[in-house]
Amino acid sequence: MALVETEYVREVSDGTATQQLAVLRMTHRMRVSPHPEGLLVQFDNQKAIAAGGDMTDALGALLPWWVPRIIVSPDGHVLRIEQTERVQELVGQMYEQLAKSPSAQSPSALKELLTIMASGAGLRSIVQDDWDHLVGKWIALPLDSAPLESAAVSTLLNGIAVRSTVRQQMIDRPSCVRDVATIECATFESRSNIEPESLAVLQNYLSPVASDAGVRITGSEKIDRVTLEIGTMLPHEAILSRTLESTTELSGRTVSTQNLQRRTVRFTYVKEQ
Repeated sequence: MALVETEYVREVSDGTATQQLAVLRMTHRMRVSPHPEGLLVQFDNQKAIAAGGDMTDALGALLPWWVPRIIVSPDGHVLRIEQTERVQELVGQMYEQLAKSPSAQSPSALKELLTIMASGAGLRSIVQDDWDHLVGKWIALPLDSAPLESAAVSTLLNGIAVRSTVRQQMIDRPSCVRDVATIECATFESRSNIEPESLAVLQNYLSPVASDAGVRITGSEKIDRVTLEIGTMLPHEAILSRTLESTTELSGRTVSTQNLQRRTVRFTYVKEQ
């Protein structure tokens, strides 16, 4: 059994001051047990321990941790998710508590999020993507520090392709603790940067009006960093951050802005009582 701590933070900085737009810290309980098709991963006992700002973005980022049951194949791929009807109920109950905060977003935004959850296929896609970030994408990565570089293409909702350069490597071989035992782990990192010629495409997709107002996207980077047990691939920590850099022309001067979204997940493995 693992006690899971999750944190979502969104902030914006101009290089001098940083403004926090949203934060949500939660604890969960995770159980992993054998299953005829591979492994059964169960999540329950979700509790918020700190919250502020735009809760809809925060809840959306932590959505995979609300799915009660996930069936994973022996090679680390999500086969299916179960009890999805409970996800809306669980998130709705949590949002009712958080909505009492004066800084909470209107219920209409939550309704849109719950609509997405109502689609079993949509929710499964989100869970699969999240599981790949946590475990799946690292299974075949070699245990050495030589970087692997590649190109990747992602498709926006309007069907336009955006190209990125990707650099993956093992950056550390730390020791982890599970049930008071010391376990050999590896920390893997993947850095994905949108290529300069695709930044204009991303600009028009995110905010074509902002372009006319003098706002220019100058960089977009996604960093995945995961620490896993070498023998079992059990995760101990995962950090996913997305940074969007832009400039704005104001009264003849250029102002740089950095918009950061970061999700951190930490696992503490304990013996079940």
